[in-house]
Amino acid sequence: MLSSLTFLVFWVSLPSTYCVSFHHGSSPGGGLHAAGGCRSGTVTGSADDLARCVVVAIDLAANGLDGTLPSSLAALSSLRRIDVGTNALSGSLPAVALRSLSSLQALIVEDTQLSGTIPAAELASLDRLTSLALRGNAFEY
Repeated sequence: MLSSLTFLVFWVSLPSTYCVSFHHGSSPGGGLHAAGGCRSGTVTGSADDLARCVVVAIDLAANGLDGTLPSSLAALSSLRRIDVGTNALSGSLPAVALRSLSSLQALIVEDTQLSGTIPAAELASLDRLTSLALRGNAFEY
């Protein structure tokens, strides 16, 4: 099911002034949210949105996703929130992506089955990070 998230990242790997429509699953308000010149705050995929919006949140908690978090998340430099908690993800947190997400305020990956080393240096460099949820994973400490 992470193919949906991979699809999302493929499309938003455009310059940061672009974004796409993506809504998935049962999470209230879930999906991909945008800021900038978007009319409703949610991306519609129209040409106007594509010219004026940036992706600010990925909210895909409890959507039955599996697979890994792609390092191409780094292309979403305006992200403020990533919530992919309560999914069946594997692999580790992509350190290379975290280095590029200087606007990130919340990273929720609890109960996702991630493993590996927590990229502490990258997380420490996120000056705006105020919410970090890592419990329920197989991280090495």
